[in-house]
Formats: sequence, C-alpha cells, structure tokens
Amino acid sequence: MDRLVSSDDLHRTSDTVIFYSVAQTSLSSVNGQPSRTTASQGKWLFEKMITALIAQIKVPIREEPPLAAEFWTSLPRTPCY
Repeated sequence: MDRLVSSDDLHRTSDTVIFYSVAQTSLSSVNGQPSRTTASQGKWLFEKMITALIAQIKVPIREEPPLAAEFWTSLPRTPCY
C-alpha cells in the first residue's frame, strides 16, 4: 500500500489547452490518486479495457475494402517494363 500512496500525483492539466504527455505532467507516471481506488475497481476497469480492445481487434475481420474487387479487375493493365 505504501507504493500505491507514493504514486499519487497531482492533476496538472486542468487549466491547460494543449495536450501534454504523461512524462510532461507527472512525477510518478501516474496522473491522479490510485491510492483512492480498490482492487475491485481496478478489475472492473481492466475488464472494460479488454472488452473495448477485443471489439477494436474484431473490426478488421468484418471490414470490407472501400472499392469492390470488380473495380480492380475492370482497370486496364499497364505493362511493366
């Protein structure tokens, strides 16, 4: 628990307009206060992230090319020299 409390870091971007990377805003690579969370909250968030990732990975499986194959077969062939 001591490591968790020591990783708490201030939120430094609430008054900024430009997006900054975590390296530019955090001393511990963590934005916020992870010590205020629970293991069950972490598990819930992890499961939500995995569900969203799986949904994104499945997109290319169903995706079709913007132009149908017939479009490419009807183009004149340019000889290669």
